[in-house]
This record gives sequence, C-alpha cells and structure tokens, in this order.
Amino acid sequence: MAALTPTATYTAQTAPSVTSYLDFNKTGGKLRTFLVEDTIGGSDATADTKKILRLPKGFTLIPSLSYVTLEDPGTTLTLDLGDNDASATDADRYCNDLVLSAGGNVGLASALATFGVAATRPFKTTSECDLTATYVSVSTPTAAAKILYVIVGTLE
Repeated sequence: MAALTPTATYTAQTAPSVTSYLDFNKTGGKLRTFLVEDTIGGSDATADTKKILRLPKGFTLIPSLSYVTLEDPGTTLTLDLGDNDASATDADRYCNDLVLSAGGNVGLASALATFGVAATRPFKTTSECDLTATYVSVSTPTAAAKILYVIVGTLE
C-alpha cells in the first residue's frame, strides 16, 4: 500500500488541542480581497513599473485566487507581479510573465503565467510594502484600456 503522509496543516488541525483549532492564521481564516482599477497608458513601455497597491504587514497573497481582468490592450502585454517587502524585494514573487495580450480574465496561477515563488511557498509580508506590476513586454498599447487587479489573501 502507498504511504499516506499528512501535511503540517492537517496535523495541526487534527491535533487533540483546542488551540490548534483557534490558530486560523495557519489553518484557515478570513480572506481579504482588494480590487484595484487602473488604466493602461498609451505610452506605457517595457520595464515600466506601476505601484498597484499598498500591502499591509502580515499579508499573504494567494496567487491561485488572484487574477487580472482587462480590456483587450491591442498589443503584446506581459507583466510580472511582485513586491518591495523589507525582507527581500522580488519583482516577480507572485507571478512571472503573465500574458495579458488578448485581454479577458487571467489568473496569476493560470497556464498563461509562470508561477512566482509565492505560488508554492506562501510569503507573508514582514512590513507594509508595495505590490508592483512590471511590464515585461509591451508595445504601443491601446490608451485608456481598463485593467482590474483582484488580489486575494489572508492577513495576520
């Protein structure tokens, strides 16, 4: 028979201790959602960085629940999402090479992106920091195309 190994979270949830059920920050808890509307500028260019949102200290962004929705930008548009946390700045911590060229609704953990390190190793911010979007590739975008960032995570 194949081995069945529990995760640390499963072990904490099933431990015979009342406190293990009360530690929602490690085994569950309230989700926080940020909706950030922006407009793509006609002069936005490759390597430009935008500050999307101020993340609070203790925030853990969940890439598999977060996404970007946008109108057709009329061009090649690829971006990275990261932050400038005091412990270690990482321009693509949450998403690397997110392809948004066709517009629509694109998840940070979708097939149209390369997972950032936080997709498999959750990262809790150690200080207030900026969530940033860096244009990896863009050329003559449609001016005033709307973009909505839906950022979901937990807060300790």
